[in-house]
Amino acid sequence: MAEGQMALATVRRQDRVRMEPVISINASQVTPALKSLFDPNMPTGIRCFAVLDGGNSGKILTDDPDCPHWGTVWEADDGTLYRGGIQDRQLLARVVTMLRQDGLVALGFRDGDPEVSLFPPDPDAGAACLELDRPIGSNDLSPFFGPVSCWICSPADGPHAPGEDAES
Repeated sequence: MAEGQMALATVRRQDRVRMEPVISINASQVTPALKSLFDPNMPTGIRCFAVLDGGNSGKILTDDPDCPHWGTVWEADDGTLYRGGIQDRQLLARVVTMLRQDGLVALGFRDGDPEVSLFPPDPDAGAACLELDRPIGSNDLSPFFGPVSCWICSPADGPHAPGEDAES
C-alpha cells in the first residue's frame, strides 16, 4: 500500500462491526497526537521513533493522523511492528496481513505483556533479542563500553598487541 492510500479493516467493538480506516502516512505527516500513542519504553522503541521522525525507513499506519485512536509503525530493516493504541485483535491481524505483502512482520513484546493476546495465532517463527538501554535521542553509546583491548591480525606479519606497530 503506497503512502497516502487508505484501506479498510473490519473492527468489532461491543458486538457491532464497522469499517476502520487504515491510512498510510509518511514521517512529515506524523502529529504529536500520533507520536504520543507509542511508549518510548517499549522493546526497541528507539527504532519506532526513528521511523516516526523519518530517520529509518518503514511504514506508518493510523486511522486518523490528526486525532488518532491507534497507530502502527513498521520498521523496514528488521520488520518490527510497533503498536500504539491497538486494542483489537482483528485490526492488528489486518495490519499484519497488509504489511506481510512487503516483508517480514515481527511483533515485539516482553514477558507478561498482555497485548500478546491480540497477536495473530500460529506465528511462522519466534526469536529473542537483547536490548541495550539508552535514552531516546542519544546516539552516544560510549557509556556502555569500557576500554577495549584487541589483537590485530594481519596475514602478512601475524598478530601484534594494540598500539604496537606492526613493524616492531
